[in-house]
Amino acid sequence: MKENIYQCCEYVPIGIADDAEDLIAPLALANAVLTSDEKRSGCVLVDFGADTTTVSVYKNNILRHLAVIPLGGNNITKDICNQQIEEEDAEMLKIKYGKAFIDPNVEVDENKTYTLDNKCSIQAILLEDIVEARLNEILDNVTNQIVLSGYENKLLAGAIITGGGINLKNMEEAFIKRTKIEKVRVAKDTLLSLKGIEIRKDGTNNTLLALL
Repeated sequence: MKENIYQCCEYVPIGIADDAEDLIAPLALANAVLTSDEKRSGCVLVDFGADTTTVSVYKNNILRHLAVIPLGGNNITKDICNQQIEEEDAEMLKIKYGKAFIDPNVEVDENKTYTLDNKCSIQAILLEDIVEARLNEILDNVTNQIVLSGYENKLLAGAIITGGGINLKNMEEAFIKRTKIEKVRVAKDTLLSLKGIEIRKDGTNNTLLALL
């Protein structure tokens, strides 16, 4: 991958600085999203991506633990596809109707159906079960990595969550319920200042901006 990048730069051509460093995406993201107080006090940064979920644990301004879980938002979409639904439609159903957390005290209408422009439909209770089940699996893996870090009781700044996955409805509630971390900040934007360009503030571009 590194050789391909260098080759692309040669073709353009764009020179590579002699002192250029190889950036690791989670480190660049942390520098762009976390405050110095959060890094010092102790926090976990969770980046919910399409294909992976990255967990970075910081304490006293040092990265203490880093793990990339091979599960992301696309896994939820593929689970919905198993109901004989096209991938593009499944993604739209997830975005429009999917909920990360379902309040058990709210009565469920078993006859309710979600429809997408008359192209496809799915039982509401089925879609909610699919989304919640896969997300719980991802959050359980996140919790496990926090425990493995050995800093689960030392994260005074709590958790900072970012990435496209944070746009799932009730995501913050689901994270709190599953990980038992009560202090959560949703980072839909970076700490970087941009001039002359409008970027969607939904977390989807945070890693890209951090690397740039």
